[in-house]
Amino acid sequence: YLSGALQVTVGHSHACALALGGAVYCWGESSQGQLGRGSWDDSFVPVRVLGVDAATAIVGGAMHTCALLASGQVMCWGRGGSQGGADDGSTRERTQPALVADLGGVVELTANDFTTCARRSDGEVLCWGRNLGKRPYGPGPDEHHLPVAIAAFRDAHQIAAGGLHVCAIHGADRALACVGLDHD
Repeated sequence: YLSGALQVTVGHSHACALALGGAVYCWGESSQGQLGRGSWDDSFVPVRVLGVDAATAIVGGAMHTCALLASGQVMCWGRGGSQGGADDGSTRERTQPALVADLGGVVELTANDFTTCARRSDGEVLCWGRNLGKRPYGPGPDEHHLPVAIAAFRDAHQIAAGGLHVCAIHGADRALACVGLDHD
């Protein structure tokens, strides 16, 4: 039981909640460190994520979670670079939150099972994680372990991720564009 919850996000076998005051609590499976408590131990009750004290929003993927901090920075934990990023671009599991490198001024986060995206205050959208089918970000490696700007989204106003794609409302005409599997 957790009181004072403001937001909840759910992965494949874990869940996390943002509480009043900016703390984050997670529960469920921790085989990839997705509870953020410094171990791989599962928990059936909410446990506080280490080092996250000023979160304003959270998003979760299959086996990772990310928190947007009041400073505009992003911290992620759980499955490594293929699903959520890390401070150094590594792919190892993070049992504790790590800052995502070179990412500041963030005002919005979104995630699907394998990708996380951030919208900066200037409308730039950056994503990292698995590049399924080498389509979401264009030609290149199958995974991006550090944030990559998405050229298709100019001056984004809102972002959303689901399934195997990411969408944004962008530009002065507020056009909708999507990238990823089955999108150009």
